[in-house]
Parts: sequence; C-alpha cells; structure tokens
Amino acid sequence: MHKNWWRIFLLLLLGPVAACDAQVKAGSFAKDRASALSGVQEFRRLYAQQNFTGMYKLASPAMKSSITQEQFIAAEESAQTLLGKYLSSTLVATSCFPNEVRLIYHTQFEKQQITEMMVWSVPETTAFLHAYKTSFGYAPVDKKAQVGCPS
Repeated sequence: MHKNWWRIFLLLLLGPVAACDAQVKAGSFAKDRASALSGVQEFRRLYAQQNFTGMYKLASPAMKSSITQEQFIAAEESAQTLLGKYLSSTLVATSCFPNEVRLIYHTQFEKQQITEMMVWSVPETTAFLHAYKTSFGYAPVDKKAQVGCPS
C-alpha cells in the first residue's frame, strides 16, 4: 500500500461534513435520491475523462469553501495514480435527510478496492457533492442504519 495514501484523501475529508446548508426545502426523498444518483454518474464520467475541474464544479458551496480547486485537483490526480481506472461499483447503503442524500459504494478500481461515502446536498433539484470520503477495502455496512430513502 502506498505509504502516503492518507495525504491523497486528507483534503477531501476535512471540512465539508462540518459545514451545513441551513436552508431546508419541502420535497421528495425519492427525487433527491434520483438527483444524487445522477450526480454520481456525472462524477464517474468526469473521473474517467480525468476532468477534475469538472468534478470540482459538482461540489457544494460548503465543500468549495473548505478546499480550493487546485487542492482538489491535486488530490484527485494523486488518487487516480494510486487507484487507477474506475471499473465498477455497488451501491451498498443509502440514507436520505432533508436536502441531503448519503450514499456508500463498494468500488473496484484498477489497482484497489475502496469504500466510498458520498454526501450530496440537494438544495433544489440539482445535487451537489458535499463530502467525499474513501477507505481502502470493502467496509461492512449496517443495513439497519439506512434511513428515509425509498428506492
């Protein structure tokens, strides 16, 4: 395992989870979930193209306030070197809250298996990446911990 792997993801882990969007909208968890899943597809497409600037544009204002575009791009370039190409993923957990969808994936990259946690902010109809956390290997997921998010 790469001895400095923690540096690759450190910038992506700090800050965004602590920052919150204060505005709550009335809406549908199903629509918010669909919007977040659409955001994941775009995130994957941009990663495959190595379009890290495009990936940064998916970020919520709170995430952008905690990491600069240059820091984000540097972290993603390092991650791609460490992980390789994205191959596939399985959605293993979903939870919905007002204006927020949390997704956990078991993801296979060319060089590593990782667990991804994505938090998507959905202030209106478009989802924005609010936080992105990864860990090596496939972490176990407690299905009972999933809340309020219909399929």
